[in-house]
Amino acid sequence: RIQSRMSWAPRQAVVLGAGPVGILAAAALRIRGLDVTVVSREPDRPQTRLDRECGGGMSAVVGRVRTCPVLTLRFVVLSHNMVRGAAGGALLNAELLAARELLPRRVPA
Repeated sequence: RIQSRMSWAPRQAVVLGAGPVGILAAAALRIRGLDVTVVSREPDRPQTRLDRECGGGMSAVVGRVRTCPVLTLRFVVLSHNMVRGAAGGALLNAELLAARELLPRRVPA
């Protein structure tokens, strides 16, 4: 009911924390169709066994965020594309590049 009163339709969400509640929130947001990024402050996250199903298989988990004297920030990202798969993701990327006219033009032989 609360979301029905919102004047905007979010497409992305960030969940702070990769504990049980954070993972549950990420899954619920994915079910609602949002792209989800989970950020964890735990020093040993993300972990493949614990975080690969985060958000129903279509989200990214960011962890081990720390300062870096060269790059400003360093972090580890785990993403798992269980739903769409690599081929579907590659096709969506190619369509996006074509729509933004970032692909080189074909030269007739």
